[in-house]
This record gives sequence, C-alpha cells and structure tokens, in this order.
Amino acid sequence: MTVRLTISILLLLQLQLQCSATVFKLTNAVCESFNKSWVEFELCRLRAVSRHKVYLNLNVTLHQPINDIHIKGQLMKKENGYKPWLYSVSFNGCQFIRRRNNPLIKLVWDLFKEYSTLNHTCPYVTGVVFKMTNAVCESHNKSWVIIETCRLHALQRNKTILNLMVNILYPTNSISMRMQVMKKANGYKPWIFDITFDACKFMKNKSNKAVKVVFDLYKDFSTINHSCPYVGRNGLVGFYPAPEKLKLPLPTGDYLILISWKFYNRLQFVTNVYYTFVEDY
Repeated sequence: MTVRLTISILLLLQLQLQCSATVFKLTNAVCESFNKSWVEFELCRLRAVSRHKVYLNLNVTLHQPINDIHIKGQLMKKENGYKPWLYSVSFNGCQFIRRRNNPLIKLVWDLFKEYSTLNHTCPYVTGVVFKMTNAVCESHNKSWVIIETCRLHALQRNKTILNLMVNILYPTNSISMRMQVMKKANGYKPWIFDITFDACKFMKNKSNKAVKVVFDLYKDFSTINHSCPYVGRNGLVGFYPAPEKLKLPLPTGDYLILISWKFYNRLQFVTNVYYTFVEDY
C-alpha cells in the first residue's frame, strides 16, 4: 500500500563565528501534524545542556505504515525575517534512505543520522515497544571502581534513557565479562545465551556475533568504544534501545541483561538492566 503523509518541522539554528570558536546550536523547534489520525507528535522539545549546547528530543507516533514519503527541505536565513537561502529541495525520503546518493541531502542527513531511528528503509511504522524498566548497578570493589550514575529517565510513556557512568580508578588491561540474557516466566530464567568472553579481545576484532548483537544496541551511546586499557570515567549517556538495531527475533515479554565485569579475574562490578518488549502493540 502506498500512503502519503504531511507534517511540518521547523528548526531554528544559530551559527556564530567568534574568533577561533564556533557556536552551532538549536534555538527553537516547532513541529505540527496535519493529520493526527495518522501522525502524532509525542515530543518536540529542546533541552539546554550548557550555554552553547542544546539537545532536541523529537518523537513521532505513526498509526499506520508509511511506504511513500515526500520531503521538502528549505534552508532560510534571518534578514528582516527569515528568507530563502541557498537550498530548497524536494525529494523522495524512501528512495534516499535506500541509496543515499543525493550529496546535498546527505549533508543534512549526516548531522542527524547518529541520533535517529529513521535509519532503515521504508515502510515506517510504530509497532514495537522496546524500553528499559529498571537498572541496578553495584561495585564489588570500591577501591578500584565507583558507580557514579546508574539511573533511568523517562522521556515519554514508551521511551526511557539510561545514564550510566563508572569511574575506574586504576588502568586495566584485562577485562572478562559474563553476559546473561534472562526472560521473565515465573521469575527471570536463562534465555538464549549465557556467555563469558574477553572484552579487550572483543574490542579489537568484534568477531563474537552473540556479543555484537548486544554491543550494537549500546555502541552509539558509549564511551567504551576503544581498545584496552580503560581508566577514568566510562559509561553510557542517553542510551535507549532502538528496535531496528535488534538483529534477532524477540517475542513479547520482559527481559533482563545481566553483565558481570572482572578485572584480572576478580569481580569488580555488575550492571543489570531490565527491558520490556512488545510486538505490534
């Protein structure tokens, strides 16, 4: 089925060149749906993190699948009001995502792609709930590892983010991890895999396919994206699980990922994160 959809998103940005410093930040965001029976904006909000850094949280619920997306993008510059500047382009969104061969569109896409769930081909539909429900972290050796933050923050009904920050007080070149995936059925029971692996080796070659399934969920939000040694503050910032990054079929249910971290074969800390997954809600 081919469907068409009209929504409006206005982003105002401020670009200032001051000596050798560059300020490039969002100053306003306005989103509007012209067909709320099909599309609803759950969130369209800026959040100031620092004086020159602002986050945009934008979430859209689609009530029906979309196979045909036509997008008009216009770049405006403020001069006695906002006036057209440089670009005004219309393009097929589904075709661009398949090929990404329009260099002009790709310039804008590259700004957003790491933060977007729109990174797969059409159709688009909101049919999955995949969110965290709890996070429990514990250090077993506070002389080496301090858990600074391990907290969920609800952005909306079906989306929570995890901020997890661990301070490793001394360098480590030996990290062994045990990863268990559990499913709730009269309590949490082992499900799919329970593996122990050398994390330093994995970060060099990423050849363990089972570990990579979980790693791919976290990697865009993690500071643990280099080879050993690790020292200082490491963790996840603003992490949320994206269904399209899940590389294995998952039945509806509640899940728990247990991870035990050992340095030089000694247990240092654990990170346990609870999830709920609902298909086609």
